[in-house]
Amino acid sequence: MEDAPLPSALLDQHVQTALTGLKASASDYDKAAALNAYIHLKIQRTSGATASNADEVLEAGEAVCGGMAMALIEMLRAVGLPAEYAYTYGGSVAHSMVEVCFDDMVFGLFDPYHGVAYYSREKGRPLSIFDLEHEAPVDPAPIFYVRRAADLDKPLSRTNAYSDVDEDDRDDFDYPNIFTKSNGAGRANSGFVNFVNIVLEPDDILGDPAWLLPDSRSPKPWSLLASWQYPSGRYLSWAYLMGQTSLGYRIEHIYTLNNLVPGKLYRLKLWVAAAYSNKNGANIAPSLTLHMASRDSKSFRRPLDQRGYPDDSFKPQIASFAFYASGEGVTIIGSATGELVFQAIKLETDEA
Repeated sequence: MEDAPLPSALLDQHVQTALTGLKASASDYDKAAALNAYIHLKIQRTSGATASNADEVLEAGEAVCGGMAMALIEMLRAVGLPAEYAYTYGGSVAHSMVEVCFDDMVFGLFDPYHGVAYYSREKGRPLSIFDLEHEAPVDPAPIFYVRRAADLDKPLSRTNAYSDVDEDDRDDFDYPNIFTKSNGAGRANSGFVNFVNIVLEPDDILGDPAWLLPDSRSPKPWSLLASWQYPSGRYLSWAYLMGQTSLGYRIEHIYTLNNLVPGKLYRLKLWVAAAYSNKNGANIAPSLTLHMASRDSKSFRRPLDQRGYPDDSFKPQIASFAFYASGEGVTIIGSATGELVFQAIKLETDEA
């Protein structure tokens, strides 16, 4: 097994600053909590921030939730604490957090974007994202909040960085709704599959099939699909991803197709902006599988060229699955080998 890479000088400097206020006997939980508080207080929340690694986040001093989680994970690993991305998706947008593995396989969830550390005072232990997904709402709420008034010039500790209540009365974070109103939650590389339910009627289009060049509204091919909302305001998170992602999430799609005419020919079309081979294990070429959830149905398999983005001559790969409707409603399961990034999804009536 290869040794973990050494932290950069910049990362190590920030780690040392964040832990300055802790005693030598500080627990692993207090170290994780101090690093979480440091990222929350040090990194400004900036929509559209594009840092791609922890050093860039720390140098820029700004990030979205994914960038903050990225920086926190690297800082935790630098002090010997195993950490992975944790997430919620759907409902109120997808949200990135961090889960830390402590001794005796005890896991704890930290949210550097909102400055929250989850800890059960009743049980006297940290809570994992799976605890919170299954147990929310818990009363009293199992939360320590980072005080926005905390002074970074003073050493951080649990007593001067956290309180049992939200002292600043913030309204941008809403426990327990972040868990109860999401479509799902999980931890990267946990082995669990995340199912994204995509509801379509004939001639519905999600995303932008015609995308060719970036603009302020849609800088990347998948920008519109990644932030897609139904008319109700509910977010359709992760409709732009399928397969085993680079962050360790396993994502499959469930296409729920309604208002069909039995016996009529339809076509489910998927615009693939990028396709990557399986990063875990053998270098297997990317491919897409669609399977109609009905008796005696056959699977549609489409091999894809490995192709990333950006590209000087961008052109999406299109997978087209034609089928005759067996009833007014049809369900199709989508899965992938490797990681696929979608630009658009359409259910069209086939006139052929």
